[in-house]
Amino acid sequence: MGWISRPFALTVQELDDLFNEGRISIDMTCRVLRGLVGGQPATEEEVEAYIKFHLKIDPLSDADEFQKTKKRIMTEELNQTIVPDGAEVINEKVYSINAVRKSALGVWLGNWMMQACIKQTASRLGLLIHKSQGGGKLGPKGDLAEMGRVEAIGISLVDPARPWEVHFRDPSSKGPATTHYETLRGSVDTAKGKMSIMYQAEVVDEGSLFSLRFSWPAGRLTAQDMCRIAANTRNVGLGSARSLGWGRFQILDLKGEDVKFEKEGGPEEPIKQTKETKKGKGKAEAAA
Repeated sequence: MGWISRPFALTVQELDDLFNEGRISIDMTCRVLRGLVGGQPATEEEVEAYIKFHLKIDPLSDADEFQKTKKRIMTEELNQTIVPDGAEVINEKVYSINAVRKSALGVWLGNWMMQACIKQTASRLGLLIHKSQGGGKLGPKGDLAEMGRVEAIGISLVDPARPWEVHFRDPSSKGPATTHYETLRGSVDTAKGKMSIMYQAEVVDEGSLFSLRFSWPAGRLTAQDMCRIAANTRNVGLGSARSLGWGRFQILDLKGEDVKFEKEGGPEEPIKQTKETKKGKGKAEAAA
């Protein structure tokens, strides 16, 4: 008498099948209504592109000015002008450049950004608290944060090996989305006081398209809940400077796949017998 070893092995497909079992999903195709603002510090290549295309300084015909501008942008720190409490905040123009995530295949949205938008929207709608009060120690927050999955599909799945990159496409959906730079204003709190800044940000152009799928385990949040959340994510927005109205998008198409746990014997649930059904059954037996 003792322990018996029984080796087993699962393929990648079998593991995926186990993961997808009992999950609800929705697919969305969206269009950017107001430009999505990038928040990543610009790389050296992005700074060079900014100087060439936005500042219109050619690296060949005006090489000296190009290199001087590049050095200034790459090395200059924020000019911190401290403003006393109650005084007017002064805008200082700085050479801080924020960019959109991109690869050789084009600009893309990180799946975690959409996942954060979904979780924030669910929280604002009160669904996380409401569903948690239904009983049990585990609430729906983990279903969205840890067990939820956002992945690129359709036109946005440009690199199948990297489904977390939800690529923006141009309005025709045949090529990568285009971007431009905007001068934005904001404020930051420092140890010495409040500072107002102006900075340059790369923005995904309006009209750009993207498609994604969000799935989560069935049980607490229903497909109807998620459709309600999706409808409100449009107003929450994506990217930086959302408080200024940037990053709003429109859902052009939404479809999903719901699941329901079925007991052995089929999907039909047994009919509850009432006094009427019992009475009818008795009459039918007597007639027979």
